[in-house]
Amino acid sequence: GLAMFAVPEPVNSGQQPHGGASAYLNLLTMPTVRKLLIADLLLGVAPGITGSLLFFFFGQIKGYDHSQAGLFMLCYFIAGLCGAPIWAWLATKVGKDKALAIASLIFAVLYIGATLVPGGNFAVTAVVMFIAGLPYAAGLFLLRAMMADAGDEVRLETGVDRTGLMFSVLSATTKIGHVVALIPYLILQWVGFKALPGPEGNSEFSLVTLQILFILVPGLLLAAAALVLKGYPLTPKRHDEIRLALEARDGAQS
Repeated sequence: GLAMFAVPEPVNSGQQPHGGASAYLNLLTMPTVRKLLIADLLLGVAPGITGSLLFFFFGQIKGYDHSQAGLFMLCYFIAGLCGAPIWAWLATKVGKDKALAIASLIFAVLYIGATLVPGGNFAVTAVVMFIAGLPYAAGLFLLRAMMADAGDEVRLETGVDRTGLMFSVLSATTKIGHVVALIPYLILQWVGFKALPGPEGNSEFSLVTLQILFILVPGLLLAAAALVLKGYPLTPKRHDEIRLALEARDGAQS
């Protein structure tokens, strides 16, 4: 309710956007939108793999039971909420794209470091999982804020507000990321991994595969997201210019 009354939607000039295939394809030709979608896919798959394999990893590799692994996941996600203000503050200092790239690299380092901590000490593992989760939420809100900025760029170039369409594409990318994150299940099945309470009953090769999928793959995906954002065209300066141009055009039309 507060959002509806405090942040009213402005009346947009120009023709209403259509939802045809050409509208989607035109968005994908824009470097800004394309980089955001790829980054969103990478940042969605990485934690998706973590969530899908967490109980296997902490049970088979670290020796924790199901309830303890669940508490580690809880610490991880709570940390994401606690860390969100850090990345919001950083975005105001260096720009959203650089803040997200920095957060992604830090996320990769902290995540890999946390997973390499030896098992057997619940308190230490809980703390390192909390620390590893601090950058978790950066992509969730910064990517959406950046897509809103890209909506201004599209409106200036086309005269049509396609922000809703752009967010629907972003939502689709997120869902695709969740589906891709289930592929490790197929790989584990292929190497003969069995979901047992302890490491007994699984081959060394299947356990090594589990560790690669849980530790290395998400870390590389997070680092790749930072690499994708290199050369991001919609800088804070460019966005300010776009906003001024939109205000001038809207003022002239009114």
